This record gives sequence, C-alpha cells and structure tokens, in this order.
Amino acid sequence: MNENPIDVRDWIDKQKISRYQFYVLFLGFMIIFIDGYDTAVMGFIIPSLNQQWQLTPGHAGMILGAAMLGVALGAIAAGGLADRFGRKKILLSAMALVSVMSVTGAFSTTPSQLAAFRFLSGLGLGAVMPICVTLVAEFVPSRRKSTVMTAMYSGFSLGSGGAGLLAAWMLQHFHWGSLLLIGGLIPALLLLLLLLTLSESPMYLWRRAADHKQLCHVLNRMGGCFDHRFTVREYPFFNDKSTFSALFSSGYSKKTLVLWLTYLFGLFTIYLLNGWMPNSLRQGGFSLTETAWVASGFQLGGIFGCLVIGYLMDKTSAAKMVSVFYLVGATILFGAFVLDKQFMTLLVLIFLSGIFINGAQTGMQSIAPATYPTAFRATGVSCMHGIGRIGAIASSSMGGVLLYAFPGESSLYCFLATSALIASLLIINLNTTIQLITERQVSK
Repeated sequence: MNENPIDVRDWIDKQKISRYQFYVLFLGFMIIFIDGYDTAVMGFIIPSLNQQWQLTPGHAGMILGAAMLGVALGAIAAGGLADRFGRKKILLSAMALVSVMSVTGAFSTTPSQLAAFRFLSGLGLGAVMPICVTLVAEFVPSRRKSTVMTAMYSGFSLGSGGAGLLAAWMLQHFHWGSLLLIGGLIPALLLLLLLLTLSESPMYLWRRAADHKQLCHVLNRMGGCFDHRFTVREYPFFNDKSTFSALFSSGYSKKTLVLWLTYLFGLFTIYLLNGWMPNSLRQGGFSLTETAWVASGFQLGGIFGCLVIGYLMDKTSAAKMVSVFYLVGATILFGAFVLDKQFMTLLVLIFLSGIFINGAQTGMQSIAPATYPTAFRATGVSCMHGIGRIGAIASSSMGGVLLYAFPGESSLYCFLATSALIASLLIINLNTTIQLITERQVSK
C-alpha cells in the first residue's frame, strides 16, 4: 500500500511504457485502421454501383455526403458522452454501430437505403476516432505522447490504402457488398477483443474517483504495484454543467477556435486534393495509371509524415512543428502550381506534399488531447474532429465551384497551397500545455 496519495498523471509520466500500454497502442492502431478503411472504401464501391443501379451524380453525392454528415455529427456528439459515461463505453457502442450498419448496408437494394445506412455508420465512425485518440493519449506519458499518437494514426493511411488494394481484387470476383461485409466483420471481431482486454482510461477513472479498485487494476497493468486500498490525490473540482461550454471558458476559448479552424482548413486541403486531383489530372492529359500513381503518392507520403512529425514534436514545440509542416506542404503545392507538370515531377511533389500535409494533420491528434484537461478532453477532441469535417464536406461542393470559376489543372494546386498556408498561420502561436498543471487548472 502506498503511503502518500499519488497523482495519476504524474505517475504515468514517470513510468516507462509498459507492455500493456503498447498493447493499447496496438488496439488504437487497429481502430484507426478500420476508420481509414471505411472512409476510403465507398470511393471504390461507387463505380460498381454506377453499373448496377445506373447512379446519377446526385445519387452518388447523396451516398457519399450522408456518410460525411454522419461522421461530423457523431464526432460532435461523442465527446460529451465520453466525458460523462467513460471513454470505453462510448467507444464500444460506436464500434458496434459501425459494425452493424456496415453489414446491413451490404444488403441495400436502393441508393436511398445505402445512404441511410452509411449515415448511421458515419455516426459511429465519427465517434470512434476522437474517442480512440483521447483514450490512448490518456494512457501514455507526456514525454512520448506525440510519437505514440502519430504512430497510431498512421493506421488511417494504411487502412485507406488497404481498401484500394482489396477492392481492386474483390470487385473482380465478388459483389460490391462484400467490401462492406468486411468493413463490418472486422470491427465486430475487434469489438470482442476490446470488450475483453481494454481497460478504461486511468485519467477518466482518476477524475471520477468512484472505483479505486478498478483504477488500481489499470495502474498495475501499466507496471504499478498497488493494492485496492491505495489513495490518490483528489482531482480538481470541475463545476461546469456543460463540458461544451468549458471549451470556451477562461484560457480555452482561443485555443478551441484555433484547433477548430486549423483542423478544418487541413481537412479541406486533404479532401480537396483526394477528391478533385484525379479528375484534374485526367483533364490534363494524364493516363489512368499515371493518375493512380500520383494519387497514391499522397497517401504513401502520409505514412512517412506520421512517423517523422511525432518524433520532432516531442523534441520541440509541438504547435510550431505542425505549423512548419503545413507551411512546407503549402510551398510544395505552390511549386506544383508554377512548375511544368511532367509526370515524374508531379509524382515527387505530391509525394512530398503528402509527407508534410498529412504529417501536420496527424500532429493535430497529439495537440488536441494535450490542450484540454481530463474533465472535458474528449469533448474538445471530438468537437475539433466534428467541426473539421465541415472542411471535408465543403471541399466536395466548393471544389467544383472553384474549379469551374478558375478552370485549368494548375488552379487546383493554388487553392491547395492557400488552404495549407492558412492552417500554418493559424496554429503557429498556439500555446499547448502538455504538463501536469493542465489538470490543476480545471477549478475556477
């Protein structure tokens, strides 16, 4: 039994990363992998639906838009629930929703049915990512947080790429619904693993302070040696009735707006590039093979960016490093705007832009949970994801308007560079607090 009350955050920060914490990181990686798969898979299914259902552009937009709207709403709603009822409960519920709706969607017979199921699946998917980010961030020491979080988030790019490789083979041999079946069965298997082996966040258990036995069990899995009679330092009193209003309390309103807008412009850049660059390349005279290579280069670059930026963020100012990555990415995209667009030149530039733009966006997954205390951390992370999705949705409609008003493939890279530059300028002066004092400033 410990003689002095322990501060849970301080204890985690002083410990080596245990095997169980690495296991939690692996679970988080798999959750994000599934998120990446589900996000990308419909893009490969739509061409098959065009043949089977003779989809109009309006029907295709309805199916894709329904999922994105669901993701935005699910992300915004999930944070408050996770701060109130626990990270694990909401994460498991969201995973179950994704699994059931993906399987059900595989048997859709009309575009309206599929859109409805994709919306409901999007609700779960929108909740999964920010709650997963919050939970894993509360398991790892602050000194390694950025490295761990960005490594975990690399699963998104691998999931997106895996969806393309799997679709290329399966659509030649099976019905398009098979891809949604896989997108539902894998989360179901992972859900069972999470239910049996994943512990609730130690930081959430500390704040609730209702079950010392459960907190003791979690800390012991992380390398501690406590019995259930151990005592912890009292968590600061949190007197806001609404965790959402706490995002705009003293000291947090500016940070909240900066996170929202930076993430919004970052997602606008990524989705504008992914959604409109292939069409722009085809209009510019590139072959289907060349277009596929260039588009894949952005995703592959993102994997490298995820691994590099986390290490750098742990060595220097996290916000400034994210700003630098956005800025370098913007410069590279501007280079694509002014340079002669030969295939190899563009492939290299888009690959490099993928390293920096995707890397910067991934870095936001470390900054957001570090900005808020446990009492409303899930709400803060979830709202950033939800508001940011507005940028993803806007890229679908605004991209077409912008390219219609300013025709020519070069204009796309100018818009991309401008959006990334705005994100860089927004985040550069953000003062994030990754220290224990964050937890002690909750009281008013």
